[in-house]
Formats: sequence, C-alpha cells, structure tokens
Amino acid sequence: MLLHQIVPRIASAIPHAVYAIGCEDRMELLQDGTAMAAKILINATKNGKKVTPGNVAYYTLQHLNSGR
Repeated sequence: MLLHQIVPRIASAIPHAVYAIGCEDRMELLQDGTAMAAKILINATKNGKKVTPGNVAYYTLQHLNSGR
C-alpha cells in the first residue's frame, strides 16, 4: 500500500502543497515523506486502527508543510 498508493500521492502533491526551505528539493522531501508515512502506517497497525491511503498521504503532507 505504501509504495503503490501513498508515495505516488505524496510525490504528485509535493510541488503544489509543500514549500521547500533552503536547499531542500522535491526528492529529499519525498524521502522524508515516505519515512513519515511508513511511521504512520506502523503506528496505526500497532494500535489496531484502519487508515486509508488518502488519510496517510494527507497527514504526511501536513507534517512536511509544517517542517517536521
């Protein structure tokens, strides 16, 4: 689910939704976003919650936009 549904959504939304600060580029933001999305999926699975790929991508983009 991560590679086939979440990462393409994040990759297509980064240029429009996330402002790069300093020397950050799209690939670096995509790598950070992939790691964040994986962590969200692991925590949700661990807690027994079901999440959709859209929700994971949305909250990952929110984290990236706020600079986490």
